[in-house]
Amino acid sequence: PIHLLLTDAAVPGATGTELAHRLRRIRPELCVLCLAGHEEAHGGGTLTSDAIAQLRKPFTADALARSVRRVLDGAAKRAS
Repeated sequence: PIHLLLTDAAVPGATGTELAHRLRRIRPELCVLCLAGHEEAHGGGTLTSDAIAQLRKPFTADALARSVRRVLDGAAKRAS
């Protein structure tokens, strides 16, 4: 199973959000973490909009690991 989509906010031919919505048609339970540059992000840190978490660039490896864990833990709580 695929538990997490890690995508950039801008992907060829779409946005990370559009990609997430397309993939969720096939896998509705899919968690998404979208990496956003300063101009794509809406504020700082990890944000959640439309059940899509965002991590603003630049970020550290620790920040990425914490964000991935937070997104996956959130999915586990919703499933229980």
